[in-house]
Amino acid sequence: MMNEKYIPFPTEEEKNASIQKIVTDGVQPPCSLGSAVMRLIREISVRELFFGVGDCVFLAFLAAALLWSAVFASAGQTEAILPVLMFFASPFLYALLHLLTVWKEIMAGTYERLMTCRLSLRQMTILRMLVFGGISVLASTLLNAGLWFILSDTGKGAYTYLRMMGISFSGLFLFAWMELMAEWKWRLPASCTVAPLLWGVLGVLSFLWQEHIRTVLFAVPTAVFVMIACTFAVLYFGTLKRYYFDSKEGALSHAFS
Repeated sequence: MMNEKYIPFPTEEEKNASIQKIVTDGVQPPCSLGSAVMRLIREISVRELFFGVGDCVFLAFLAAALLWSAVFASAGQTEAILPVLMFFASPFLYALLHLLTVWKEIMAGTYERLMTCRLSLRQMTILRMLVFGGISVLASTLLNAGLWFILSDTGKGAYTYLRMMGISFSGLFLFAWMELMAEWKWRLPASCTVAPLLWGVLGVLSFLWQEHIRTVLFAVPTAVFVMIACTFAVLYFGTLKRYYFDSKEGALSHAFS
């Protein structure tokens, strides 16, 4: 008869095998941001990504077209203030696309509900930021080409195309990085308004002190603008990766519970 008090202990090999299985199942292999985003793209279509916010995208493009029409009109009249306009107008489309979509989802009551979908709110936000960023980069490239053509045609071409791109991309990636940092650190619906408000204040101050700002922008070499743009682009994508792989999720629901 077997001793009822006898407890069979695992052997050393069995212990090591169990530990190895736990480690294998629990520890995820390292994943790059690019591969993670590509996996998300395969799981969701563009239509699903922007479902219900098509009107916001249209309004953002319309408002951006009006703003850049004013920039084009000013380019033909005065070239002195053009760098300031280019710097602060570059992220306008990106800001409106992101701000209007978040606002629409908050008003419709779907912002918190996104957390229960197969894609989390954070994943949806990052995918949209990447799409909005790509659209803004393409738009800035084309708009700067148009501005450069107008200035060259009127004989006021004091700026090279590379310099104009450096100024525009510096403003675009700086704003995008500020917007991302605000949403990552605060994780509240109102956090999406922090960067636009701060950008607006900086824009007003720049126009009040436009003589000094213009002098500085004229003095800065083109290579410095390109380096600044590249630096903020690296910061943006680096922060985007940290935001994506951040283990904190659902802070919004905890904040309102």
